[in-house]
Amino acid sequence: MMGYTHYWYRPKEIPKYKFHAIVVDFRKLLPLFRRLGINLAGGLGTGRPKINDKEVIFNGSKYCGHPKNEISVPWPAPQVKFGVAPKPLNAVVGTWFAGLVLDQRTCNGDCSYETFYFPRVMPDRYKPVESILYYDINGRPVYNDGRVVGKYFSFCKTAFRPYDLAVNCFLIIARHHLGEDLIVRSDGTATHWVDAVTICFNAFKYNDFVLNDKKVEPFSVANNHTLTFLQGGILRIAERNRQIKKALSEEFGRNYVRVNGNGGYLQSSANNNHDSYTTRMQRLAILQYVTNLEIRPSEELRSLRKLPIQELDTLHDE
Repeated sequence: MMGYTHYWYRPKEIPKYKFHAIVVDFRKLLPLFRRLGINLAGGLGTGRPKINDKEVIFNGSKYCGHPKNEISVPWPAPQVKFGVAPKPLNAVVGTWFAGLVLDQRTCNGDCSYETFYFPRVMPDRYKPVESILYYDINGRPVYNDGRVVGKYFSFCKTAFRPYDLAVNCFLIIARHHLGEDLIVRSDGTATHWVDAVTICFNAFKYNDFVLNDKKVEPFSVANNHTLTFLQGGILRIAERNRQIKKALSEEFGRNYVRVNGNGGYLQSSANNNHDSYTTRMQRLAILQYVTNLEIRPSEELRSLRKLPIQELDTLHDE
């Protein structure tokens, strides 16, 4: 069955110290995934994932709790939002010949799809890629890319389910530690991987991921870029020191977050006034990974139940 898929070529055996480093890094992101509503499960979508020095096996959770819907054979749109859609059907923006087009990761009420499997040592039942890919109609050989010959081919069809972000992060981390020994390709483009690349850059300072033979750059936050991120919220980063444009709105009072000891303010959005408290806290969690800023909610924000986090302007000392 066709579907949105990632592919990679790797050595049969990965040195123990390198595999351990990959696992240690990936484990550090597990709290973030949980905060984003990405519940990883075992390979079949139930039980616990295996993340150890022997193998990494996980899937999305079959019993994720997301509402049941008719989303089938999804494919990401050319431009997508960061993270996971708060309402699955709101992520549907069109169709392709086999199913629906999504602008954000979501599921149909079952977050599991294909198992992600990455062992330290590939079992003997797997065979390395040979030099000849196939023979054409005239009987002449068509050769594989020489870089993949002798490596072991694997893939994971995620169908742009929420756990797709975890798969991306793992492969980005693995590529950093394995270098050119790991070749990653995907049905997606840099646009579909940039959130994971940015998370790994800000969490670990890794900036060397190559996808489909092209380097993927993390989001830049240095030039007032406007970033589309988790739940479609907008984050604007101040390029230089400036005062808050106006006093905190009377509507908000002192309900604001603190960023590196400086003040930020919240701006309401008519379309998002009913976002859940969990969604707002998810946004806070992702801010730290996307911006590499130390962010914590104020006590006042912890008690908020009505207003969403839509914008955060940060101030920097000159």
